[in-house]
Amino acid sequence: MFWIKFKAYFPEHKASLATFTVSTTTDVVHECFDVKAECITKLKMGLMKENESITKLLMGLMNETNENGVLHESFTTTEALAAYIWRSRFRSLKLNPDGNSVLSLAVGIRQLLNPPLPSGYYGNAFVPTDVELIGKDLNEGPLSKVARLIKESKKMASKTEYIKNAMSIFETIVKQQHVKTESNGATMVLTDWRQLSLLEEVDFGWKASVNLIPLPWKMFGFVDLCIFMPPCSLDSSMKGGVRVCISLPRAAMAKFKEEMSALEHGDYNGLIF
Repeated sequence: MFWIKFKAYFPEHKASLATFTVSTTTDVVHECFDVKAECITKLKMGLMKENESITKLLMGLMNETNENGVLHESFTTTEALAAYIWRSRFRSLKLNPDGNSVLSLAVGIRQLLNPPLPSGYYGNAFVPTDVELIGKDLNEGPLSKVARLIKESKKMASKTEYIKNAMSIFETIVKQQHVKTESNGATMVLTDWRQLSLLEEVDFGWKASVNLIPLPWKMFGFVDLCIFMPPCSLDSSMKGGVRVCISLPRAAMAKFKEEMSALEHGDYNGLIF
């Protein structure tokens, strides 16, 4: 299901969200994980194989052919890694499998606006798009299905009518101050900073930056926010990789580290290939 707002933060929607056994308001720790390019490539290839297996099975049951090339659907780094991180976070927080979990993805629209943004505008230019799944489906279902839903939601968010509606809703939210952004645990808000050219183009007076670390701030109650960032440019082993910055309760971070270690070693615990 797709939504044109951070739906999970609206009071009328909170009742359907998964509940958690780990407190998300006390003893929060902040960590950054470096994911190497080869790990991401293996994950994407695994998702493609899993998606192909599922599609073949469904096509066989429906006696369909592969005329549209759907067997070879690929996934971007954002789609693959977002699916994995979302599921890992759900497991780490031990959320209720019968409740809903939401991934709110900030999709950049800077190049999609017509008329374009004025020269010299340096503010945000994004719209949120939400993917919602029952916890059990997120935890136990095919991870390629999760990645595919993220892909579809990104496509929807790039449509002109969607962007106009999102901007209208944003204006209403600002006027009414309707949304309270305390953590609910069941939502992960993801923003990808890798394309902002913060390392390549920003000069603070001592030439180009080589490393970036975000300071934790209580946006979405800390634990609902996840940031994808470029890795340190001095570390040649991280070329093409991603730095994942996330905040979790200390009790949940240990399990999340296990999930990230599994990603590093190619043990995806949930893919069927």
